[in-house]
Amino acid sequence: MLHARDDLLHLVEHYVGLKLKGGRGGSPPHRGTPPIILAAGGRGGGKSAVLAELSGGYRNRAPRALADISLARYSPPVPDLGRPPSGMPLPQLLHDLKSGLGPEVRGNGGRINFPRLAIALVAIECWGADRGDDTGLTLDQAREELRARRAAIAAIAPPETDARAIDKWTAAAITIVSGNAMPIPASAFVRAAVDAYLGTIPTARHGDPVGWHGRFDPKLRGDGYDALDMLGQGLGPGGDTRAERALAGAFLADLRAGYSGPAWLSNRAASPLVLLDNVAAHPVGNRFLELVLDCRALPGAGRDPLVVVACGPEEYHLAGKAVRRMPLVPLTASDIDYLLDGANHRLLPPDFAKLTERFTGGMPLAVDALARAAKLAAPRDRPRTGDLAKVDRRQLLNLPVPGADRAPGLPVAAFVLEQLIPDTRMRERLVTLSSARDRDEARKLAQTYLPEDSAASGLDAAEEILQVNGWADGGDGFVPDPFLRVLLLHELAVGPTSPSSAQVHRTLRDHYGGDRSGALLAGEPSRLYHCLSLGDVSYVARRLSDLFAGSNAKGWLNVLLTIAAAPCLDVPDGRWDAALGPREEPAEGGLLDDLALDDATDGAGRDGAPGDPAHDEVQRTVTRLLNAAWYLHDPLVAPDEKVIEQLGDDLQFLAGKHVYGNRVLKTAAREWPARLRDWRQDWKPTI
Repeated sequence: MLHARDDLLHLVEHYVGLKLKGGRGGSPPHRGTPPIILAAGGRGGGKSAVLAELSGGYRNRAPRALADISLARYSPPVPDLGRPPSGMPLPQLLHDLKSGLGPEVRGNGGRINFPRLAIALVAIECWGADRGDDTGLTLDQAREELRARRAAIAAIAPPETDARAIDKWTAAAITIVSGNAMPIPASAFVRAAVDAYLGTIPTARHGDPVGWHGRFDPKLRGDGYDALDMLGQGLGPGGDTRAERALAGAFLADLRAGYSGPAWLSNRAASPLVLLDNVAAHPVGNRFLELVLDCRALPGAGRDPLVVVACGPEEYHLAGKAVRRMPLVPLTASDIDYLLDGANHRLLPPDFAKLTERFTGGMPLAVDALARAAKLAAPRDRPRTGDLAKVDRRQLLNLPVPGADRAPGLPVAAFVLEQLIPDTRMRERLVTLSSARDRDEARKLAQTYLPEDSAASGLDAAEEILQVNGWADGGDGFVPDPFLRVLLLHELAVGPTSPSSAQVHRTLRDHYGGDRSGALLAGEPSRLYHCLSLGDVSYVARRLSDLFAGSNAKGWLNVLLTIAAAPCLDVPDGRWDAALGPREEPAEGGLLDDLALDDATDGAGRDGAPGDPAHDEVQRTVTRLLNAAWYLHDPLVAPDEKVIEQLGDDLQFLAGKHVYGNRVLKTAAREWPARLRDWRQDWKPTI
């Protein structure tokens, strides 16, 4: 992803005409109309980080505006609130962009003025919410409305406009409307407000802005004031595409005027830059981009200097040849090694970069958090106070992520989850539901642990957020995304939440009823999954070994892999030792039997053939195989040659003990180790 990010940054540098870091450098600003640059990627894909880097790098060096479209200020208005046009998302966005680009940047030829856009915003503001063509105003009503709009006009005016100028605007507008016959029509009210604005704000007089509005749409009759009047009406509730296009056109025309002629050629060092985060969060983001493309395609529009970088989800697309899509691809192990510069690799888990790539899927947000936490925990330069301890892989998600001042902050898991799921209530809800393997189990947890009046809605909301953020694919479980699921399960295990991890898994284990006998039934693999999550290895291993001989070998292997996906977060981890032994009959109770909870093992799996050496050897082999598969399935475990070799040997041994499944088990004995050595945990039994 570093190369994808760097490509995007270099492209922006080319069109802005200024290096992001260091001195001014770079080539002059691009003389043609730049394409819209669309940075696409999943949640946590580094899109916001790229925009933050661009915004910070060009701060006080180039005109730039940053807008997060997910903010409530850009949400569509609720119709029954009767919000005035000034509360509509498009005028709000353009006002914010104007405010960001307007301030003077040293060495860039003076401030950028927006007279065409400003008088359009004045017309919109002065039109009102419910006024029609025939609605007139008395002089007192006009005076009151102008006073009510004083603050809004002050916000539209350039920053250096003082209070006396705004008072002068109010007085001038009242003087103008008082010369009209009563009642004062809406069009006269808008004309007075615009004339007063132009007369009292010196910087607004630039290139006949009123005349520009009259010429923008040749199909409209009347002069520029008539066009502004219709623009104000068209931006009311319901919207009007012509009014929206005129508003966006005024914005681009002001930029075009500010970057035309000698001023640009001699003084403008950098093109204006607009940065739009979460562009698909509200309709106004996509609409703004469409309007920019539409206005640029109008006959005689000419070039404009605006550089737009918009960030959207992977599935977001914007039609048009003048769009440059830049997918932010996941980070690779080599990218991660670059980010780990400054860390002592001898103190980190083996193959840390590759382990991080596999675990996170290369998600930039997660990789950055882990890399920063690793460099803080294992700095290359050791402190003189003594040697640092090696970082245990099981503690990676507990490492604190340093802030800008390098002070330790939240642990990795909590930090990443807060960024991915900012809503605290939703995050806690997903933590509670994360142990569920399917919707049925999630419903059981919701009914048991969520408030009674919100169980069903909470489940639906959890499913919706998974779907919206692209976390509904990629694996098994109610939370299919494997990385997100591990983070949530970790928080369930270590956080001071209620219920606890053990309570959740006991609830789901008991959801499938008591112990089974005979062939594996439909719900038993899931029950055994939760038994293993509780640390009850001996029961699960006995159950698998008792059913081995008469089973369908492929089905048996599938059940083994289903069970081995169980988390091992809040029980002692003896899996590595258990995967390599014992080769003699284990002591009564077996590994981790002291962690068997409630009645999980009462009478379970003890009806085999006690004393039968062949049966006992199969059981010991299955116990090793289960622990090996469980250990190697752990996303924070790098391929371990000793365990992989033992896993292959145990599968080979079991192949000779199964009447009908010899070929299936031999194939698994050959292919599983090969896939594991290749850092692939997607082992599947083959025939």
